[in-house]
Amino acid sequence: GYSHWHLGPALGYTSADDVLDVRFFCSNLYHSRVMHFKTADTHVRRVAVSGSHEGGNLPTSWTSRWTALAGHTAYLPGSATSASNNGAFFDLPFYGNGGYWSISSRSTYCDDFGRPDSSSHQVWVRLPAPPTFSPTTISPTMHPTTSPTTSSPTNYPTTSSPTNHPTTSSPTDHPTTSSPTAGELRDQPLKDNWFRKREMARRDAFPQVYSWFRKQAKNNSEGKDAVSNDAEQASQ
Repeated sequence: GYSHWHLGPALGYTSADDVLDVRFFCSNLYHSRVMHFKTADTHVRRVAVSGSHEGGNLPTSWTSRWTALAGHTAYLPGSATSASNNGAFFDLPFYGNGGYWSISSRSTYCDDFGRPDSSSHQVWVRLPAPPTFSPTTISPTMHPTTSPTTSSPTNYPTTSSPTNHPTTSSPTDHPTTSSPTAGELRDQPLKDNWFRKREMARRDAFPQVYSWFRKQAKNNSEGKDAVSNDAEQASQ
């Protein structure tokens, strides 16, 4: 089985610079030699991306710039004398001196020839490490803390308490004036003509009530005189 026979733009790869090197491995049931090497040749890396030789495959693309890896005992690729421009990495990309690399539908060869369906082949690519993005912690710009300056308020001249004006003495208590009797209303000249008319109207409208009030006022007056006389005799 296989995953991809080339990288291609669909996987995000477009040039040989997208690949560091290509690794090849194969083994065969009919001999003990193992082919295990890698190469950084530009043409080989380009084929890994595009899937085509584009007429530029040469034996030197395989015999130069290759490095044997662990377990490599095969003659190829160092013994390669020929190279085919067919089928990228599966149809005789390199061969010579009786040994072939082939994984085509016609034959599968691993450093030999003439014994099909007896080998295992693997092709790997090494890609550049993806860029590492370390999260940069941007410290926020520290603005100067503006603490409100608490200046003491301007000392304005203290306002003196208002001048104590002379206290107004309470008005002199005038003697209480008792309601005038009907006779007093008749005899006493009144300055207020309206008040005089009102009192006369009340007297004419309610003569009995007015007469009762007059008697009460007279009795009160006589009672006060009697009380005052008793007080004088007691003091003597």
